[in-house]
This record gives sequence, C-alpha cells and structure tokens, in this order.
Amino acid sequence: MMSDYANPPTPEVQPSHRAVGGWLLYFCIALTFLGPFKMVQMFQTSEVWYMMMIYAILALTSLVAGVLTWSRSNAAFPWLRIHLLARLFYGFLQVYFTLQYFQHPNLGQSKAIQEAFYSMINILASIAIFLYFRISSRVDETFGRNI
Repeated sequence: MMSDYANPPTPEVQPSHRAVGGWLLYFCIALTFLGPFKMVQMFQTSEVWYMMMIYAILALTSLVAGVLTWSRSNAAFPWLRIHLLARLFYGFLQVYFTLQYFQHPNLGQSKAIQEAFYSMINILASIAIFLYFRISSRVDETFGRNI
C-alpha cells in the first residue's frame, strides 16, 4: 500500500485576478452601453456643432473605456482617465452655460436651474467614478492595481 506522501495533492491554481463583478460590472455596463446610448441621443437632438463634438467624444471614450475595463486590459486606466477628464470638462461647460442662463433672464430661470442640477450631477458622478477606481478593492483584485 502506498502512502499519501507518494502522490501529494496538487495545489489548485488560483487565478491571478478576479473576474469583473459587483460595482465594477455595473460601471462596465454603464460605460459600455448606458453612457454611449445617452450621448448618442443627445448628439442626435443637438443643433450646436461643438456640443455634437463633445457628445461624440463622450460616447466614444465611454465605449472604449468600458470595453477595455470589461476585458481587463492594461489600457483601461488611461482610457478611463481620458473619459473622466472629458466628463469633467463637459460638467464645467454645463456650469458655464448655467451662469449664462442666470445672467440672461430671458433665457429662462427653469433652464438655468436644470443646467445647474445636471452639471453638479455630472461633476459628482465623475468624481465618484474616479474615487471608485482609485480605492476599490475589487478594482485592485481585478487589475492588480488601482487607477
């Protein structure tokens, strides 16, 4: 009879990184599908060329960042930074438009309040996404590092 020492059990190989899941999966879905879909809608309804360009850039960077994050590519973090910077730029552009609406009462106070609300949501969402990718243990376990 052979002892158990002759054939020691082989240790299971642990994957080096976790799969995309949890909040990271939510952000991947939002970046890959929801964000670009919303930006394409806004692109189609916009009549101003520079806003169309901003919406196109936001849609493109969101899609690329989402796909690269979902595929756990090393290029995901630079694209996430590009997308978040574009979102911040858009948020501050919204703040500028809000100030313009407040300075010209004939443009409508309700439009100014709406722009102020959307600009704050956009800026806060950009900061929240950045902080998630900066401090999340899920991101660290999936990519081996944070943004």
